[in-house]
Amino acid sequence: MSSCGLLFSPGQLLVIATDDTPLHGLGTRQPLNTPLDVLLDLLFNNIHHYLGHLKVIKLVARELQQKFNASMQNQHLVQMFNLSESLIYYINALHSNGAVLTRLRNHAEKQHFSSEAIGLIDDLIIENNQCYKQAEIYSTVFSGLIDARGNLMNNSMNNLLRKLTLINVVFLPLNLIASIGGMSEFSMMTAGTPWWVSYPAFLAVMLLGAGGMLFGLRRLAR
Repeated sequence: MSSCGLLFSPGQLLVIATDDTPLHGLGTRQPLNTPLDVLLDLLFNNIHHYLGHLKVIKLVARELQQKFNASMQNQHLVQMFNLSESLIYYINALHSNGAVLTRLRNHAEKQHFSSEAIGLIDDLIIENNQCYKQAEIYSTVFSGLIDARGNLMNNSMNNLLRKLTLINVVFLPLNLIASIGGMSEFSMMTAGTPWWVSYPAFLAVMLLGAGGMLFGLRRLAR
């Protein structure tokens, strides 16, 4: 997407652009007899060029949404964010084109353009406003989709972490029992004490330590 400048007078039209891209497709819709005809045809092609881009953006967004539903990968979310960001430039450009068309409409009344030319300018203003509103709607919808997809991804990650936590909770007592049963040093240190006294005492100390840690964490969390 590039910008171009137009200098219009009743006898001539000067187009300032980096290449001849704005001139493509001129005269295919109607014969061009005056600089005003060329100007209106340029503006008409410009608006329909944006409409074509918005259709492509809609198709790309739909494809990204389907891919995101299938894989839930971050790259698709980033692509949708880039697509939403690009719409900002479209909105700014369409807003500028609307200002140009409004100024041209005021100039047409002062210069007493033909009723056909004024009617065409009014049609261009309507189509540009529709294109502008469409770009705004797409931008709002894409922003909402990005927020919704981000929340959905966070919920999926939270559910996954919850499942992993449950697995750890299930296997933690088994690891604890295996660790206590394999403590040869503890058995050596308590050789003079019956096992049915030493091991329950050890478990009681562990429970007291766990209770103290839980109490301390609750105090820190306040």
